[in-house]
Amino acid sequence: MSQSVFRPARAVAALLLLSAAACGEVLTAEDAVCGDGVVATGEACDDGDTTAGDGCSATCAVEDGFTCSGEPSACAATCGDGLILGDEACDDGDTGDGDGCSAGCVVEDGFVCDGEPSVCEPGAPEISVTVRGTEVASGDILAFAEIDVGATDSIDVVVANEGDGPLTLDDVSITGADTPHFSLAFAGPLEPIAAGASITLTAVFAPGNGGLKRATLSIDSDDADEAPFELVLDAHTTGNTYRDITPASGPSGRFNHQMVDLGDGRLLLFGGRDAAGTRLNDTWLYEVEANAWSQLFPAAAPSPRDAHALAVVGPGLVLLFGGSTTAGGSASLGDTWLFDLATTTWTPLMTSGAPPARLQGGMVSLGGGRALLHGGRTAGNSTEVNDTWQFDLATNTWTNLSPVAPPSVSSAFALDANGAVVVRVGGFASATPTADTWVYDVAANTWSLVTPADGTTPGARAVHSGAFFAGGQFVLHSGKLDSCCVDPTAGTFALDVATSTWTVITPASEPVARFNYSLTYVAGTNKAIVFGGLLQNTGVGTALTTVHEYVGPRP
Repeated sequence: MSQSVFRPARAVAALLLLSAAACGEVLTAEDAVCGDGVVATGEACDDGDTTAGDGCSATCAVEDGFTCSGEPSACAATCGDGLILGDEACDDGDTGDGDGCSAGCVVEDGFVCDGEPSVCEPGAPEISVTVRGTEVASGDILAFAEIDVGATDSIDVVVANEGDGPLTLDDVSITGADTPHFSLAFAGPLEPIAAGASITLTAVFAPGNGGLKRATLSIDSDDADEAPFELVLDAHTTGNTYRDITPASGPSGRFNHQMVDLGDGRLLLFGGRDAAGTRLNDTWLYEVEANAWSQLFPAAAPSPRDAHALAVVGPGLVLLFGGSTTAGGSASLGDTWLFDLATTTWTPLMTSGAPPARLQGGMVSLGGGRALLHGGRTAGNSTEVNDTWQFDLATNTWTNLSPVAPPSVSSAFALDANGAVVVRVGGFASATPTADTWVYDVAANTWSLVTPADGTTPGARAVHSGAFFAGGQFVLHSGKLDSCCVDPTAGTFALDVATSTWTVITPASEPVARFNYSLTYVAGTNKAIVFGGLLQNTGVGTALTTVHEYVGPRP
């Protein structure tokens, strides 16, 4: 017999019962078949199956917490009885709305429910931040593209709520010293972010001047374990570029002056010679961010001089040593002065064991109230030295460090310190420019001659300047290749101290070649300020008032 004709006995009986019911016959308990979808005498329900737990049991009894009706029986959990059954997501024992579990036993938005009867509480938000398709963590760095001053770049920051309750943003802000170069764009008020939703913030970098710029994007919310959520905004203008930023007013044109970074966004300038050849003893302060000069008027000051040395020995404290009062340096100076920015005073120091008088030496800060003085010329044009001295502000003493193997004698070289090392490049030796590069190890008190593997150097030059930049490179600019009658030569060069390698990095934007200028690195900005100098070897008349900003290669 085929399967379409065959019927099991149970199925046939069910059909007979249905037929009898349709004809108005009364079905007795003996006629009931549980699971046939017909509610017979003795059955409280029949949902067409004998599966327990769906409201109608395997014996066709209504299960606790359910109500059943119809044939076949449709069973539903009883909302409000405190039991979570069937399709109920919660049951708090009542059928009221607004308490977390709705009248239909559905968990309301912003709540989390647990237990029987359900206890419902506001859900916890969970902030999630994504940048360029990748989730980031609080404290991560967002790097902007390298752009020119005046251009803009932006980064979208997607703030999402992956929690169970609404995420409330209390505040979104950008903070830090470089804040003026950043802005935040957002269309709309900071309304709560529903669970599973997100908003987009746009951080914009629009540099007003060059260099490395950093700020903090802070997203404060009610996500307790990440409040605030912070991202470091890391931006940099186009590297290895010069830009003329000469303000409307400032110091007179000059050369052989000295300028140092105070470490707080300001530079201190003292002395030098002007376009008439007059030696000066004026003191100026340069505000880097504002690009503005202001002259200070201390009650007393060191005598007018040029070719002296300056170094910072503490917050707002600048040490001065030596210099010259006459043409050719025949009357060199050996006095030590301390400038205190807080009181705007110059004070002569009666130090112990002072170095011999000199000009065209170099001095750098070693930190901890110490400064290193090296080389220069003493008592005239032809006596160059190679001694190395340390000044200690705490004891007001000079100490001749007397390294075992000092470098060659030199004056008018480029000198700068980078933590544990000091670099000296070029300078005059017997009035002839040299190409030597020397590195001084502060801890070991030793000088070492650098020999580039490929032979590349900036060439023999003097009366130039250089500084360490953020990437650890020592960058050198311009200078003279002759002691007498040749105009200065252009060029920008970078030294990698770790590999003893010089690289020519001269950009198209390099200003006119100069010498006897100052190039002063501004801490934390990866840029230096270039001021003054001479353009031609024809006398003092080409003394410059120009200010240039040089941005080093991006680290």
